[in-house]
Amino acid sequence: MISKIGIAVIGTGFGQKVHIPGLQAHPQTEVVAVYHRDLDKAKTIATNHHIPHAFDQVETIIALPEVAGVTIQRRHSCTLKWPSKSFTPANICCWKNPPL
Repeated sequence: MISKIGIAVIGTGFGQKVHIPGLQAHPQTEVVAVYHRDLDKAKTIATNHHIPHAFDQVETIIALPEVAGVTIQRRHSCTLKWPSKSFTPANICCWKNPPL
């Protein structure tokens, strides 16, 4: 049996609509954590999608031992400088900008 790759989803607009269902449908990935700047929203999203962890701190998600990769979704209007400083070479990172 092939073990699944644990993925954290950062960015829950497009990420919730596309990334989470896609990753959950893939036989070799498992969404293990979700980030939203509002912890209550993160918890709601996690509950609705059966995701075990919800956080409002990126560093906490990255520190989870089961997180092997991260998908980041952001709006074009957002400027995020923290992700590249938070990740290690062990993390797989997919940074996606949706079309306007």
